[in-house]
Amino acid sequence: MTDPTFGSVEARSARTRPQGVSVIVPALNEEVVIGATIRALLISDYSPLEIIVVDDGSSDGTTDVLSRMAFEDPRLTCIRLPLTMGKSHALNEGVAKARHDLIVTVDADTIVDSDFIRAISAPLCEGTADAVAGNIKVGNKGHIITLLQSIEYISSQDLKRAFQSSRQMITTLPGAGSAYRKTDILLAGGFSDVTRAEDTELTLRLGQKDLRLVYCPQAVARTEAPTTLQALFRQRRRWNLGNMQSIGMHIGKLGGLRTGQVAGYLLLFFENFIGPPIQCAALLLAIVALSTSQFLLLPWCYGVITLAYGSAVVATYYRTGEGLRELMWLPLMLFARPLFAIAPYTAALWHYFRRCPAGWHKLDRTGEVALSGVECGQSCDEVTSLASSK
Repeated sequence: MTDPTFGSVEARSARTRPQGVSVIVPALNEEVVIGATIRALLISDYSPLEIIVVDDGSSDGTTDVLSRMAFEDPRLTCIRLPLTMGKSHALNEGVAKARHDLIVTVDADTIVDSDFIRAISAPLCEGTADAVAGNIKVGNKGHIITLLQSIEYISSQDLKRAFQSSRQMITTLPGAGSAYRKTDILLAGGFSDVTRAEDTELTLRLGQKDLRLVYCPQAVARTEAPTTLQALFRQRRRWNLGNMQSIGMHIGKLGGLRTGQVAGYLLLFFENFIGPPIQCAALLLAIVALSTSQFLLLPWCYGVITLAYGSAVVATYYRTGEGLRELMWLPLMLFARPLFAIAPYTAALWHYFRRCPAGWHKLDRTGEVALSGVECGQSCDEVTSLASSK
């Protein structure tokens, strides 16, 4: 299926090679982290580059930090919204003001590697893709909760997105680090404000236009993960609810889509509507079987555990470049993940079917990702020095 508005695959491949990148960073009360995020972008090895930060009505010192940095580097543009309009509105404002056709979105708490912009834009510049998902890693691994999330990102999200990319069935281009063409975003209608997962919803719309969505594991960005169970609950509830809303908006549009796209929808549906209770039931059944030595259940339980642990080991071993010390925590992650998932899933399901609004509940930033070094042990002072020399 090819949407005539977006053109054929051959026509899209023949587009003029983009010569510049516009990075859009939506920000709301990000005083603690926004400076390090922007400095990491400014030392990027890509040129020409412009960075547009959309301040979504911040009430802290975010505006002051951005004003000082914009004065020092003309590549940084700050757009101040008088009222908090929401992340989708901020993204759309940034896209509208972008001078370049190649758009990269980065969250305000995300530190990108110096080659991130070049890596994530390469498939677009080469004409082999129309949108690209970056490799999002957890940058603050000093807590047991964030360490388990880091393993989950590597052994689950990273591996899943690589598989989806190979089968042309990507369902989420993460807002923390993805690349698009401005013309495609505008023709698709921009980021929607009727869902808590604006990145997933836009991804589904782009997929319906038969655009080529790929994953680039070399484009690494490190984000700040929740450090408390309450914050993790709120984040995962928002993710679950947003994905449920996105599925509900597009479930009736499966007719005529490619097999891979339909498979992506079904996987997204399973993960958000069916998966969490099945995971919990399997975990409870395994605990019962192992504790009571049930003869009929033991082979099944051992098989499931071996498959889950084995795939996680392989994913962690081959897809992380940060050492293998995380391997020892894999059993705890596999045990804790269903427990982490069931509470936000239940809350999201309640909000979805009762059509009750759920607050965004933005995480309280700690700045640990910036303090731990932007890349290869660089300190914030070193990053500042490098940015100033550009």
